[in-house]
Amino acid sequence: MEIVGANFEVTDKETGKPLFQMKRKDNANYGGAGLYYIFKIHEENFPDEETRDRFMNEGFSGMKMIASVMGIPLFSIDEMGERVQAKMKEIMGSGVDLDKKQYDVEIELMNYATEELQHLTIGISTKPRSEME
Repeated sequence: MEIVGANFEVTDKETGKPLFQMKRKDNANYGGAGLYYIFKIHEENFPDEETRDRFMNEGFSGMKMIASVMGIPLFSIDEMGERVQAKMKEIMGSGVDLDKKQYDVEIELMNYATEELQHLTIGISTKPRSEME
């Protein structure tokens, strides 16, 4: 059963700017947990605080509840980006010779469906150090 497709977006009716975006991911091929969703809330695009609060209290809360019932993790793309960037700095600072094109990194993220921290392994594409200079 599929309640939400691979991509889902809520936009402002007047401006057409995105308020909320969600994308389905699947990392089962990399030994991961399988299906999960990443989301981004564009707070700067909400027309006012009341609309943002209503979306957070009704829309986003409903999405979290559905994901929880279905057992599908829900992660923030902003938090994911921060954790991945920190891991890459760790890798680059360790003196490891970046000769691979992809590194699997494990990060800890808030699963908004369960409101618990969860580990996620994702692949990060890189250029060899010689191509970065």
